Amino acid sequence: MCTSLPRLALALVLVPLLLGGCQSGSGDSTGLVSEGFPAPDKVLVYEAAMDALRQQGFTPDSSASSETQGVIVSRYKLVLAPFSGQGYRDKATMRIAEVAGRPSYYTVEANVLREPNMNLTEPSNPIAAEWGSPTRVNEHENVLRSRVEMRFSAPGASPAFRKSRGLAPAAPARDFEQGTGPAPNFKR
Repeated sequence: MCTSLPRLALALVLVPLLLGGCQSGSGDSTGLVSEGFPAPDKVLVYEAAMDALRQQGFTPDSSASSETQGVIVSRYKLVLAPFSGQGYRDKATMRIAEVAGRPSYYTVEANVLREPNMNLTEPSNPIAAEWGSPTRVNEHENVLRSRVEMRFSAPGASPAFRKSRGLAPAAPARDFEQGTGPAPNFKR
C-alpha cells in the first residue's frame, strides 16, 4: 500500500500537466475577418486560402482541415535561433464562411499564433524546445486574408463580371504621357 501512494501522487501531479497541453482549437478564432467579397463558389475560396498559406511558407495540414466546414489549419512553421526567446513556431488557421443574405459572397478569417522558444540551454534544438504562450501575429493575418480577397477582386475584370458580382466599375487607366499619372521609372 505504501508503494502505491507515491504512484498516486505522481499521477495526480502529471495528469493536470498533460491535460494542460491540450487545446480545444477555439483559441484561434479571434483573427482578422474580411468584410466579404464576391467569389464564384466556396471551393475556389478554399483553394485560394490554401495557396495563400503556401505562399507565406505554411504547410496546410489536411488531417486537421475540412473543405466542407471551410477550415484550414497549418502545421507549425518552425524558425529556430541560437538565443533563447528569438526562435519561434507559427501556426495559421483560416476559416471561410458564406455571408448571410448575399449569395456568392464570402468572408475569410485568418489567425496566426506565434509561440516563442524559451529553452535556455539548447534554443536551436527543436526536440528540447520549450514553447511559451502564443501571441497573435496581425501582420501575417492581414497578408493571408488580403491574398485571398485579392484573388477575387481582379482589377482587370470585365465590366460584365464586375456588375454581376456587385463590384464598383474599374477606375480608368492613367496615362503618364498626358500628365495624369506617375511617369514610369526607366533605368538607362
